[in-house]
Amino acid sequence: NRLRLPGVAFSPIAFTPNASVFKEQRCQGVYISMTDRSVLRPVALGVQIAHTLKRLYPDQWDTKGLNRLLRHSPTRDGIEQGAPLEEIFRSWQADLEGFRQRRASVLLY
Repeated sequence: NRLRLPGVAFSPIAFTPNASVFKEQRCQGVYISMTDRSVLRPVALGVQIAHTLKRLYPDQWDTKGLNRLLRHSPTRDGIEQGAPLEEIFRSWQADLEGFRQRRASVLLY
């Protein structure tokens, strides 16, 4: 919450999973509440969470499967190397601009 990310709030939670490698173990985490979907940037939020987890738990969190979700090696590499978030987000700009140009012809409004 100290990051004041737009559109979300975090609350601490404790839970005991019924499945996974942590089955029957008390775990702690956060509950993410969407507070304003009009300003939420879900992909950026996910990258910020991954970036924070890697910073807080550099040896405990294995990020090798991260690219299955991201499909963008520069983002994965930036998270693994602890690159500033702004640098990671800048690495998207060329692809985003290309996407915006491609979709312009099919937008109705």
